[in-house]
Amino acid sequence: MRLFVAVELPETVRRELAGCIEKLSSFGGDVRWVEPKNLHVTLKFLGSVEESRLLSIRNELEKIARRSKPFVARLTSLRGFPRASDPQIVWAGVGEGVENLSELAKLTEESLRDQGFQTEDRAFTAHVTLGRARSKKIWKKSHRPFKKICPSVVMRLR
Repeated sequence: MRLFVAVELPETVRRELAGCIEKLSSFGGDVRWVEPKNLHVTLKFLGSVEESRLLSIRNELEKIARRSKPFVARLTSLRGFPRASDPQIVWAGVGEGVENLSELAKLTEESLRDQGFQTEDRAFTAHVTLGRARSKKIWKKSHRPFKKICPSVVMRLR
């Protein structure tokens, strides 16, 4: 099974982001928007994992979770990979709380490296993926400031 480690977003935040996605979808473009129930912050992509490894992975992640304290994070920018002017992935970037999420990603990376998973070559970028382009035809207004589309999305994460 294909797995990733993520921070689940509170229901209130998922609802707010659903409203943002609705506004973004009005710009047109051939985009597959993420269902609100699936919105999250990915800490690490694991890829294909055998079921026999799930318990040890879970145990490692529970250790990290027990040591972590709740914190506040704020989504502050609307961006695109690879470029905002021609995005293939549209995402909301984290401003406040990015250090906490980066630390969780680092702890996850270190812990799972010891479990035999490869480490990431790229630096961690705390974000919530909102949509993926189905084709090259994506809308032209994707680089608008997040605050103009979603005035303030603040979340308390545990």
